[in-house]
Amino acid sequence: MYIQTKDGNFTETNKKLFTIDKKFEDTDANFLDIDTDGDLDLLVTSGGYEVEKGSNLLQDRIYINDGKGNFRKGALPNIKTNSKGIAYADYDNDGDLDIFIGGNVKHGQYPLADKPYFLENNNGKYTNVIDTKFDDISNLKMINDALFSDFDTDGDLDLIVIGEWMSVTFYENKSNKFYLKNIEGVTNVNGWFQTITAADLDKDGNVDYIIGNWGKNNKFHPTKEKPLHIYADYFDDNKSFDIALSKVSKTGNLLPVRGKECSTQQTPFLGKKVKTFAAFASSTMPEIYGSEKLEKATHLQTHSFASIILKNKGNGKFKVQELPNEAQFSPTLSIEITDINNDGFLDIFGVGNISEAEVETIKYDASKGYVLLGSKEGNFSFLNDGSYFNNKNAKAIKQITIKGVLHFIILNKNGKFTILKLKK
Repeated sequence: MYIQTKDGNFTETNKKLFTIDKKFEDTDANFLDIDTDGDLDLLVTSGGYEVEKGSNLLQDRIYINDGKGNFRKGALPNIKTNSKGIAYADYDNDGDLDIFIGGNVKHGQYPLADKPYFLENNNGKYTNVIDTKFDDISNLKMINDALFSDFDTDGDLDLIVIGEWMSVTFYENKSNKFYLKNIEGVTNVNGWFQTITAADLDKDGNVDYIIGNWGKNNKFHPTKEKPLHIYADYFDDNKSFDIALSKVSKTGNLLPVRGKECSTQQTPFLGKKVKTFAAFASSTMPEIYGSEKLEKATHLQTHSFASIILKNKGNGKFKVQELPNEAQFSPTLSIEITDINNDGFLDIFGVGNISEAEVETIKYDASKGYVLLGSKEGNFSFLNDGSYFNNKNAKAIKQITIKGVLHFIILNKNGKFTILKLKK
C-alpha cells in the first residue's frame, strides 16, 4: 500500500501487515468505509483455481483504517470460497454499507462456480443473507464483477452482475429484496463478461453501462444461432473433472472445438477410444464422448464475445451497442471513464491482455489499450495515439490525481506499473 504525500510522492505503508497475508491470492479489492467512521477501509477477496476447497486461503479479508492510514485486520463471516467481484452500497438506507461478493470457479471443476454471498451490515456486524434477500441466483455462474445501480430509476439501488458463461444479470430492488429482471435483448445473451462500469454517456439522465467482454478477435466466434458450448463432468470416471468445448457445424452436427491433442490431454481415455487424428476430426461430440455422458454433464453456452455499451433508453429498456473494432482485439478486463480530450463528452479507456494459453489457443495479447472518444451523437471513435499504448499483460486501470493532475495507473501482470499523465 502506497500513501500519496503532498509533494506527489508515495510512501509504502503497512508492509508488515500485508506480508503476513502474502500467501493469499488476491482476486479483487476495494476501498470502502466498512465501519462508518468516515475513513476508507480495505476489502480484499481471495481465491485461485489451484487453491483446494475449504482452504483458509479462500477466506476474504478486511483491513480497518484508523483514520491515519494505519490498518489492522478485521473480521468477516467464515466463508471460504473462490470469490471475485465486489459491489457495495447502503441498499436498505440504514446508514451503513452492505456488500455483495461474487463466486468464481470451483477448485478443479471449471466451469462450476462457488456461491456468491451478500453481507448485510447490522450495527457493524456482517451476516450473509444471500438466500433470504435474492429470489433466484441459479443464473449466476463464474462472477467477475458487479455493481449497485438504479437501472430502473425508481429511487433505490438495484444490482447488476456479470461473469463467464452467463448473461448480464439484473436484480431489481423491491422493498430491500432483489428479484431477477428480464431485459429484452440483454439477459438472454451469454458472454465471458469481465468488467462493468456505469456512466451517463449521452447525457440523457439515464445511466448507461460499459461492459468488457472477451473480444471478437479469437477462434470461437459464437453467435446466438451458433453458440459456444461447454460440457463438464467426470467423463472418464477418474478423479479429474473434464471439459469439452463444442460448436455446431454447417451440417448441424455438434463438433469438438479442441483438437485431438488437447482433448486427449484433458480426457486421457480418448487416446484409446479415438486412435487417429483423422478419426477424431470426422467424429461428432456424441460419437467421441457418448450421448449419455453429454446428457448427464453440466452444459453451458455463450453467445457473444463482443465488448458493449448498454444504452439506457429509460423505462427499463436498453439498446446494445458494440464498441469499435479496436476495443475487440483482446479481452477488456478493466475500464475507466473520463473526458480525456476536454470536449464535454465522456470517453472510455479500456485495457486487457491475457498471455496464459494452451497449445491450440494463442495468447490474447493483441491490445495496446484503447481510448474511445465520445461525441454528442453518442458514438465513439478510436484515438490512435501511441502516447498511451501499452503492449504489456495489462489487467487493471485506475484513475488517480497526483499533485492536482489526472493520471492513469495500469497494472501489468509480472511487470511494472504503467503510469500515464493526462495532458490537457
